[in-house]
Amino acid sequence: RKQKGKNSFRRRFEEFWRVLVKECEGDLLYDEDNSGGHYSVELSETFEKLFNYVIAIGGKAPRSARVAGTIAGLELVCGLLDAVVPQVDARSTAERQLAALEKGSKSKSSAKAMRVQLEKTQDIAHKKIQTLQEGMNKLFIGVFAHRNRDVDASLRAYCMQLLAKWIYSYPDYFLKDTYLKYLGWMINDKDESDRLAAVSSLTSMYESLGDYKSSLEAFTLRFEARYLQLCMDVSGPVATEAIALLG
Repeated sequence: RKQKGKNSFRRRFEEFWRVLVKECEGDLLYDEDNSGGHYSVELSETFEKLFNYVIAIGGKAPRSARVAGTIAGLELVCGLLDAVVPQVDARSTAERQLAALEKGSKSKSSAKAMRVQLEKTQDIAHKKIQTLQEGMNKLFIGVFAHRNRDVDASLRAYCMQLLAKWIYSYPDYFLKDTYLKYLGWMINDKDESDRLAAVSSLTSMYESLGDYKSSLEAFTLRFEARYLQLCMDVSGPVATEAIALLG
């Protein structure tokens, strides 16, 4: 019962950080400026301070602080990722509508007004995407890049699980060697649970990225020999998962 309560608290703690970003999207997440007809946006001072605090906590010596800081930092990335998806959609929609407008037969005056509005929508979405990506990168460098090498195997595994989720949720940003290499490195971890987490994460990633398989070719070739070795891993669960990965 005590373990069940602990797991329940952790789930709520993880969810809190994602919900925090969602609830603050309307105003507290951004500092926006429309003065002079020029739109600019950056993360609010409140969130910048929050990120700095989370990064500092995640780097503390006590395990409890590192766990809390790691969960907060990585779940904040999930929240920012949820926020970036509608902005990507808005930018893509505006781009398609602008292209259609160029081919359309609307009057010059109405077409011009519509073009101005669509370009504004496109610009706002693009700048918000850049701002959110900067926030994700700050947390990645400040939290993930340190805790994926933590002495605590459970923290390393947690990092891999979240990284795989980011990659297949937002491949246009995360599907690059800068991030993929961490999954590749983790399949060599001395801890069985971490190797299993890495291989399981890779399996999920390959299954979810059917349209992006060409982007994974170089990564696959780089680690293919290791995938084969893992099929004979001393750990039965790791070997089984590796066979599924290659299946």
